[in-house]
Amino acid sequence: DYAGCTSPSAANYNPTATVDDGSCLFEGCTDSTAANYEPGANSDDGSCLFPGCTDPAADNFDNGANLDNGSCVISGCTDAAADNYDAAANNEDGSCVYLGCTDADADNYDDDCVGY
Repeated sequence: DYAGCTSPSAANYNPTATVDDGSCLFEGCTDSTAANYEPGANSDDGSCLFPGCTDPAADNFDNGANLDNGSCVISGCTDAAADNYDAAANNEDGSCVYLGCTDADADNYDDDCVGY
């Protein structure tokens, strides 16, 4: 009898082994908190996925996430007509600035503006 891993699905399968010695390695994600946890795995292969916001510029950046799940919140001015429009922003934070004439007596007065 030759001891070794007798499971063909194991990473260390030994076709010459005739007695399973319990050494079989089943690779996969072994972290039970990961989205792709594999309960049958006994050898972590580094494939664990942790969903969250992976954009360091986002308000809710998750340093432990390695799979972006689209939840990132980036605050800024979302009005394309504003002078400080932020194309990356998806959360209006009230910071929009509209430059123009703020003199109420002028013909080109614009009450949306904050300065020239």
